[in-house]
Amino acid sequence: MSELTSLVPEASYVAIDTEFTGLGKRYEAVSIFDNMEQRYQKLKTIVQRYSVIQFGLSVFNVLGEDRLECQTFTFYTFPSAANVDFVVSVPTATFLIRNQFSFDKLIQTGLHYMKRKEEIAFREKMDKVEELEPVTDISEKDTQFLEATKAIIDDWIDKGATNPHITQELSPFRRRLVYQLLRESYPFIWAENTRNAGNSPLILIHIGSNEETIIQSFKQKKKEEKIEKAIGFRKVIDLLALAKVPIVGHNMLLDLLFIYEHYLEPLPATYLEFRSSILDLFPVLIDTKYIAEFLVDPAAPLQSTVLQDLFVELKRYPEVVKIKSINSTAHPYTPEKLRPHNAGYDSWMTGSVFAHLCHREAIPFDTIPTEKRILNQIYLTTGQTHLNLHAEDSEAVFYL
Repeated sequence: MSELTSLVPEASYVAIDTEFTGLGKRYEAVSIFDNMEQRYQKLKTIVQRYSVIQFGLSVFNVLGEDRLECQTFTFYTFPSAANVDFVVSVPTATFLIRNQFSFDKLIQTGLHYMKRKEEIAFREKMDKVEELEPVTDISEKDTQFLEATKAIIDDWIDKGATNPHITQELSPFRRRLVYQLLRESYPFIWAENTRNAGNSPLILIHIGSNEETIIQSFKQKKKEEKIEKAIGFRKVIDLLALAKVPIVGHNMLLDLLFIYEHYLEPLPATYLEFRSSILDLFPVLIDTKYIAEFLVDPAAPLQSTVLQDLFVELKRYPEVVKIKSINSTAHPYTPEKLRPHNAGYDSWMTGSVFAHLCHREAIPFDTIPTEKRILNQIYLTTGQTHLNLHAEDSEAVFYL
């Protein structure tokens, strides 16, 4: 994340791509005859049912005329809430596995994320831990447990408490008893829960001082660290929203809907509310599918506007636009080794296609944020139309 914090704000543009767990038969119900509100409501039900499981981000910097540098990142993302259903359509799972997607990696190492309202609730929950009413009606067995715990803590302190102490597995109620014991008798000890639900041990850390200001400062720092960890991958989306750099996608309407619903907030009730919110977050959106379909010189048409086909066709002219990829072993993206339907690779292809299209259609890189012919024009798959996010009326956003 620290690397992105320095890279993204200085980017000439970034390219994104997402992989999600399905679209389902409801996607087939989207019709060319739908107005934008009807289309939005149909897509909204799909986006709310499925999840984003991979996010690709390629950061492009213009070095000179038709020379660029790119760095690509691929993130597996997995819901963190224990009560969230994780729905995967069979055709999508089959397709992703065929394209080397690892569901094992997703579940075991995927980055969790927390929406903004969930963050507020999480902060309130952490504050309430300090405000819980003391438990006074304690069984004899729990009293013995507290006495044994106190003896263990005293022994740990007597031995210097230089390393954290990990308790035995504790039920939620007994964890509450330990928190209460620490507040009453050991305010200089910080306790961390290792899991959010069920039985789990606590990690006890000696703050190293009895001074109230130092204790409170330490506890506040630990709370913020826990909140930052819980926010997880959303920090990447927050960074993009804060930087306001041009964001490039390919056929990107679904990407935007999935990003909004799963990483930020529940989708707004109406299309007009969504349009306003998404432009507040990302004021410069560019869709390469739209450029390839509607802006390419008819005298030199492209054979296909499918992302992989576009990339293959345009990369035949490497002497026109030179892109230097700063790759790690984890992201060996090269034109010679195609890896479509990996979100990182697709974001890299999208950004590369955009660079070639800019050269081909005489779009200067330094005018991208104000280039009206490409700014916030989003391709719509059904009916081969497009959506102008600046249109004032939801009934007047389709163009043929």
